[in-house]
Amino acid sequence: MNSNAPLTKDRAGIDRRTVLRASAWSAPVIAVAVATPLAAASREQPALTFEVSPLVDVDAPYGTRFLRLSNPSSTDFTAPLTFRMPAMSEATPFLLPGAVHSRDGDDGIWTIPSITVPAGETVMLDVAWPGPFPLAPEAQSLTVVTDPARGTITTTGNTEITSPYQYLWAAVTPGGDGSPAGTTSIFIGNTTETPYGIPVSPRLPLWTLPVVAAVPLSVDGTRYPGVKTLENTQLLVAYPDIPVAVEARTGKQLFTLLWGPGGVGANGQQHRALISMGGLPFLGDILIHSRHRAA
Repeated sequence: MNSNAPLTKDRAGIDRRTVLRASAWSAPVIAVAVATPLAAASREQPALTFEVSPLVDVDAPYGTRFLRLSNPSSTDFTAPLTFRMPAMSEATPFLLPGAVHSRDGDDGIWTIPSITVPAGETVMLDVAWPGPFPLAPEAQSLTVVTDPARGTITTTGNTEITSPYQYLWAAVTPGGDGSPAGTTSIFIGNTTETPYGIPVSPRLPLWTLPVVAAVPLSVDGTRYPGVKTLENTQLLVAYPDIPVAVEARTGKQLFTLLWGPGGVGANGQQHRALISMGGLPFLGDILIHSRHRAA
């Protein structure tokens, strides 16, 4: 064949078809190369974070109340989780929703066969303590693992589980400092194994709003106005014996402070310490903050 022969119509047509066939075969190769990164991105593993919640009130012996699982990744997490913790010497094992508890030597194991944490969301797992509660708090570090083929989980905060313990105490609700609402209530808390039902006669400080006044208490809808009295050279307000009924284990009874209109002055909000609450020991900060009118 003469390679220098001029192109004929037939020869030109064959060449054009050859080019078209080559183009058709090469197109899928390009498509696969473009699709590969997208397929890899769709298989990104979810990455959970885990921490044990702080106590609801660090001064109240309720123990750990829940576990926090967060999924900051863009992929939903659905996989088993296994929690492990050295056994406590006194407290019985806690309960987790959907988890099966078992033992491995001295360790307790809680297995959740499958749990879903959607992308960008947080799931809270309640920790329930069946009791009986020990006489002193115990603490152990909790670890958690998952199927590495379906995701990862790392700790980002506290991992220590604290047990409740048996105690009966009085405390002041937090808040009120710098707020016109003032302190809302005082309460009796009970984490012992028996109900508490002994009447109490609280002693509260007097207030100047703008004159010396007693702040009434309300318990279960009943109003107790209180009486001004002098005890041990201290002027205070005493309340009549107030009936008490506090359930065993994490029971609580509120004594609501009924504040009148707040005072306006240079000192703004007033602060007084709770004097006594039926002879019960106090936990935490016992400062009571008065209600006041903001200037």
